[in-house]
Amino acid sequence: MSNRNNVAYSPLETDVGDNDSDSGRGSTSKHFRPPKNPLDQLSNDNSILSTMFRFSSGYGHVDGSSRSDNVKKTVFLIGAGAIALSFFLSITNDRFGGGIMGRTNNNNRKPPNHSSYRILSSDYLQEYNSVLTIYQHAKTLAEMVTLIPTEPTQDDKAFGISFRTVPTDSTGVAHIMEHSVLCGSNKFPTKDPFLHLMKGSLNTFLNAMTYPDRTVYPVASRNAKDLKNLMDVYLDAVFFPRAVKEGEDGEWVLMQEGWRYEVEEDDGGEQELVYKGVVYSEMKGVYSDPDSLLDRFSQHLLYPDNTYQHDSGGDPEFIPSLTHEQFVNFHRTFYHPTNSQSFLYGNKDDAEDALSMLDGYLSQFNEDVNARKQSEIPRQQWTFKEPLVSSMPYAVSDFEGDGASDTDGKHFICVTWLLDPEPMDVLTELTWSLFDHLLFGTETSVLQKALMESGLGTDVVGDGMASGLLQTTFAAGMKGVKEENVANVINLVLDVLAMVAKD
Repeated sequence: MSNRNNVAYSPLETDVGDNDSDSGRGSTSKHFRPPKNPLDQLSNDNSILSTMFRFSSGYGHVDGSSRSDNVKKTVFLIGAGAIALSFFLSITNDRFGGGIMGRTNNNNRKPPNHSSYRILSSDYLQEYNSVLTIYQHAKTLAEMVTLIPTEPTQDDKAFGISFRTVPTDSTGVAHIMEHSVLCGSNKFPTKDPFLHLMKGSLNTFLNAMTYPDRTVYPVASRNAKDLKNLMDVYLDAVFFPRAVKEGEDGEWVLMQEGWRYEVEEDDGGEQELVYKGVVYSEMKGVYSDPDSLLDRFSQHLLYPDNTYQHDSGGDPEFIPSLTHEQFVNFHRTFYHPTNSQSFLYGNKDDAEDALSMLDGYLSQFNEDVNARKQSEIPRQQWTFKEPLVSSMPYAVSDFEGDGASDTDGKHFICVTWLLDPEPMDVLTELTWSLFDHLLFGTETSVLQKALMESGLGTDVVGDGMASGLLQTTFAAGMKGVKEENVANVINLVLDVLAMVAKD
């Protein structure tokens, strides 16, 4: 194993602890780490990270994590989990070229023009018979991406706006902001417009997601007028939320969605001061899940020098340190149009309506020359001189209610590499994707099969290759491991990789 690679061995040691979770007001939010096959962004290194849309079903606010390398796989999951399209985009310094995209002079494929925008590129995707166009708002430099089928479609129409949000701590400010902007705005002052939209609109998808490096607000509907209404509510929410207003109104939103003090009685009738809040309660549940904890711990170890060392969802230990002033400053810094990118999938009329409505909001701002600089993420370099081995405890519930804990065979161990201190070229990334599939893609893949047949644990952990962040990682390990077998799991992973490299 080369010492040039950042590699973190992250066993989670078991420990007896309280595993309860504060349910708060019953938020349906979940905070996710990057999925194994993420939806990557459409921008190059000189541009803002674009929206990653992972339209999932079954959640309220779903939180989730993008990379500006050369090859991008984009999968748009529209509506009730149906795949509308998937394609590869080859991003070069001149934005686009080659692959399945080509320039077109066909008048029927010309994108709509708008006086407030410049067209940076427009490409015909032959495989999907659609035109992909990137616009730039002249006044604010905000980007807008449209995907328009050349033939009219009755499919879901989708719109989303995203901001590159870069936390500098683990107070969960990005996650709390995602919840809070949907708690009323200037134009829609109701306390919970999200709930009203869920009940009263014709939406086929309505959500918001927080990733480690961006926050995304997507909506979808089959009805053009309904989509315009959804867009209006969401755009007013992200740019003019009441949550960032001075006074009790804004502070109340932070206390509801973030954290607050409440007095409760314990079982003995004694009163005690406790923390409450939607995100605080949600993240207590997340931090009681060892799989999630392992994922967060590994990421923290691999990225000691940039924003990924922090938990954008919020660590319950640090959430109560977030102040309203910090909260407002976060919105002012990252929720500026210059730091945004929007997306629309629909017919040409839908695109024209979206461009006009978006312009109505963007034109209320001027370009902020610092907006993108403040949200830039430096690439983590290989800084480990030798593999880093670290561990942390996690809570194990009482065994048979007798106050004892069964900790034997409860260890989690994962070996994680940082693969690319510099951006990968097209061939390297495609090679890694193939390598990932051969190693870890199926139950018969070499590494996954070796782990499962080893008997060293109960199940495999790690995503293999994960490319949802700015940089790519590879992770493999096991859970349900006995303490004496922790080193054996590490050695097995390394031995299999060495064997594959030799053969």
